[in-house]
Amino acid sequence: MERVKDDRVGDRVDATHFAADLRTEAQHVIEGGWTDSQLEGTNLLGARAVMDPASVADADEVWANVQWSSEGSAADCAAGFARTRRWFESVRD
Repeated sequence: MERVKDDRVGDRVDATHFAADLRTEAQHVIEGGWTDSQLEGTNLLGARAVMDPASVADADEVWANVQWSSEGSAADCAAGFARTRRWFESVRD
């Protein structure tokens, strides 16, 4: 499996790209374990949230900022990160 890496936090990259990236990273961890993982920062939090729904609370604020504009992120924060949490659910599907 080819490994996808995108550290462009803050760039307006399509949510589909991020979803594919996190699925790939999570699969890499499942196959090789965390010790073989080179994940850091945002991608680490995102992959954990994809693999373990209980970890979404650790990632929602960071990923809201990645996914949505600053205005959208603030609105999502005010709503308890409901939009970001729904997005993580869709990535797991």
